[in-house]
Amino acid sequence: MKILHVAASLDPERGGPTTVVIELTQALARKGIDVSVFAASEAATSTYTSDLKGVTARIFPTSFISRIWPYHSPSFAKALKEESANFDLIHVHEIWHHGVFCCYKVAKAGRIPFLVTSHGTLEPWCLNQKALKKERY
Repeated sequence: MKILHVAASLDPERGGPTTVVIELTQALARKGIDVSVFAASEAATSTYTSDLKGVTARIFPTSFISRIWPYHSPSFAKALKEESANFDLIHVHEIWHHGVFCCYKVAKAGRIPFLVTSHGTLEPWCLNQKALKKERY
């Protein structure tokens, strides 16, 4: 089985979701599952992948649109579209970033099972932060 995990970012300062992605993907890899991670980064280069032992990780640069749509990355969208047929499952972590939309589109088109873990982002406090944007989304 080949699983793609999608994170907004692998920056450890982002906290919980990053920790979950790192620990979950490594545990799956230890079980013999072929695991990949796609994430975006605002930095030109990223060393975040050093914690991912046995996991294929790809970091994509964000675009200027990230100011409006978090972690927007055209190169992420292109790679996902080109490589999505290689995966048996797409697991997205968090819900308010560009990657979710891209994954939904390719999963639907390719009939690939699609799983979303919100990591608390549907809690009332979180929903009230930038509420207008989230309501539209």
